[in-house]
Amino acid sequence: MIKIGGGLVNSLSRFWPALSDMMADTDVILVHGGGPQATDMARRLGHEPEIIQGRRVTSDLDLDIVRWTMRGASQLSLPAHAQAAGRGPVGAAGAAWVAR
Repeated sequence: MIKIGGGLVNSLSRFWPALSDMMADTDVILVHGGGPQATDMARRLGHEPEIIQGRRVTSDLDLDIVRWTMRGASQLSLPAHAQAAGRGPVGAAGAAWVAR
């Protein structure tokens, strides 16, 4: 499993060849973030997200925006990039929770 931050999602041109080499030996699960994309979407909707010390304070609206972003744009973009790099991607949307 490989986790990439949302900041890397939009600049994957150098990432896919290295990942393709790794996938020659094993299956890979790619888990992605989407913070920058969610912040951009929030601002386009006229909402300024609250971020304290680099962490998003998640209101109900912020959670909806993150869901829309992750399940929408990112979920379409990543498999398209993988396919262009010669990989046979399977996209899946899920949610993870951290309870405190």
